[in-house]
Amino acid sequence: MLFLVVEVRAGGVTLQQLKVDQAAGGETVVRVGCTAKPSFSFFKLEDPPRLVVDIANAAVGRAPRWKDVGSWAVSNLEATTVKNGAWSGVRISLGLRRRVASRVQLQGN
Repeated sequence: MLFLVVEVRAGGVTLQQLKVDQAAGGETVVRVGCTAKPSFSFFKLEDPPRLVVDIANAAVGRAPRWKDVGSWAVSNLEATTVKNGAWSGVRISLGLRRRVASRVQLQGN
């Protein structure tokens, strides 16, 4: 199981951290620390399997742009700045080692 948590702190929408932990029961928890409440969407892609999170009107900030994870569920994380027509923001792509159940949750104000 993969659990993605988008954490909110004070300020504009800037990614401050990408953190990966193993929770009890083997669940991989990915925490995306943002400085303000983000507007985001997420979707899965296949071949290779990935979970993608788009955060609107955001900047990467101090978060790493690429991170080797090596967990049971996630191989790596990549954060890139995207501009597509009127939409701009940050896209976080989680490379998945296998097809896994996933959930996304917003924490904080």
